[in-house]
Amino acid sequence: GAHKLKSPGPLADQICTPAYARTILAQVRRHQRRFQVAFGEPLVYASDEYYVMAGARIPAARHYGDYPQFENGVGMVRYLIEDWRRIKRRLSQGATLQPMARSMTLVCGTLIAPVLAPLVAEFSEATGVRANLVPVTNRTYGASISCSGLLPARDILGALEGIPLGDLVVLPRYALDDGGACFLDDMTPEEIEQRLGHRTLYVKGLSELFHDEPDEPDDPDE
Repeated sequence: GAHKLKSPGPLADQICTPAYARTILAQVRRHQRRFQVAFGEPLVYASDEYYVMAGARIPAARHYGDYPQFENGVGMVRYLIEDWRRIKRRLSQGATLQPMARSMTLVCGTLIAPVLAPLVAEFSEATGVRANLVPVTNRTYGASISCSGLLPARDILGALEGIPLGDLVVLPRYALDDGGACFLDDMTPEEIEQRLGHRTLYVKGLSELFHDEPDEPDDPDE
């Protein structure tokens, strides 16, 4: 019982506020240090939401190993950061990488927006692409459901209404089902493209905004 994770408060109060997230991370880190010594790996991982909500540093890539809990939202933020770092490094070394469009609108959930915004700004500065990031509030399931993967198409369409979209609309691949056939509200990629009247692209990372770029970043040393 001494090593059990304890709730920071009553069930009724367990909304992921910054204070709640910091408390959870403090508990998890104690277990991670113990397991790292005993087993050579953290064994217990906090989901990305806790780090973002707490305003905490995102763990390095080595913390996640081969990302065993990636699809559960553990390591996706680090993947996104390292994916862009790899491309940024190549651009700074003189690589000729052709962007998919010269102007674009990128859509994301409100949770990842503070992390993604500076990366998009760097992407725009490095490439000359006019890139506009639009965080979308989840009105279907509630604003507290803030990850990109749970955004219904109707909320995306509502957020983009009346906005100049540029040459390309970039949407999160995780908002679609495994086969890429539909959103949570059953709207298809073909339907949303028709409704928007613009070309759309579904991506997992910024590297996919370039022609002929792989979607798997190199594992960094830090």
